[in-house]
Amino acid sequence: MGRAWVCGQGHTFDIARSGYCNLLQPQDRRSRRPGDSKAAVSSRQRSLARGAGDALRDVLVREVTALGLDDRAALVDAGCGDGFFTMSMARACSLEGWGVDLSTWAVDVAARRWPDARWFVANADRTLPFADGSFDLLTTITGPKHAAEFHRLLKPGGWLIVVVPGTDDLAELRAAVLGQATPTRRAARSRELFSAHFDEVATTQSRVSIHLDHDGLVDLFAGAYRGLRTRERGRLDALVQLDVTVHHDVLVMRRR
Repeated sequence: MGRAWVCGQGHTFDIARSGYCNLLQPQDRRSRRPGDSKAAVSSRQRSLARGAGDALRDVLVREVTALGLDDRAALVDAGCGDGFFTMSMARACSLEGWGVDLSTWAVDVAARRWPDARWFVANADRTLPFADGSFDLLTTITGPKHAAEFHRLLKPGGWLIVVVPGTDDLAELRAAVLGQATPTRRAARSRELFSAHFDEVATTQSRVSIHLDHDGLVDLFAGAYRGLRTRERGRLDALVQLDVTVHHDVLVMRRR
């Protein structure tokens, strides 16, 4: 590999100084800076540092451990963000970690923090730059859901873990800022999307209530939503503290 990745057709892709490789092609971009902004990535990092992701991390590590994968089996996280969940699973279960995200900011953070994994900027909603059957486990944590492509990337009998917000995720914060907390029902939609290529093996939940001050609420909201109307911004600015539910459904599936 050295300081570049080379594809089968001889194209060379340089590795950035921080350790990631940008494979995003012009046709895969919808803006000059696709994916999460630097501000959104920073907000999410601060939320994770406050413990907002600890419950989900523990559930993911438990579920991956239960799969009984061989040491150094390959994990790819589609929509890896800053790599927090990717490397929590990889290190706890002795897996080879690979991460892909659309945000250069997020992947740069991941590569600097965890140089022992492989990090790429690419659009996981389209074709990913890996050979057929490259991975034993693919995870998508509130990220892309490209069923046919995920099926291609996994080895026969490979595992897929899909994480989506649960019905009550951030309900108190959504009610306070947006004026309502419409229940999210994304697990059923995910089952439908993946049913042609995967068999569902198990479903579990991660659910915890966390108490946050104003700064913590601002960061949690900024990490989940983009843009606010003036009235909504005023509601968020007025919040002093709040107990917020962090709720996720975790679907474990196997490649058919």
